[in-house]
Amino acid sequence: MVNCVSPALTLTEEDEELLVKNYGWGTEEGKKKLTGAYPTRKLAVAEDIANMVVFLCSDRASDLTGQVISVNGGFCMM
Repeated sequence: MVNCVSPALTLTEEDEELLVKNYGWGTEEGKKKLTGAYPTRKLAVAEDIANMVVFLCSDRASDLTGQVISVNGGFCMM
């Protein structure tokens, strides 16, 4: 049984400098522009990805197999 978690851009301390440089993340306008590409209007954080992994490791996901789970705030829907 194999499943895959496929995250979109995730907000981490390590990536914040890149987000500021490439997307203007340090400004309200930059944040609004970048998060506007996501139906949830936010970027994922590490805990969002970890929560999916914990779910997949739980008994609640016992019948899930061969899936690619996108943790992306709906980005691929846009």
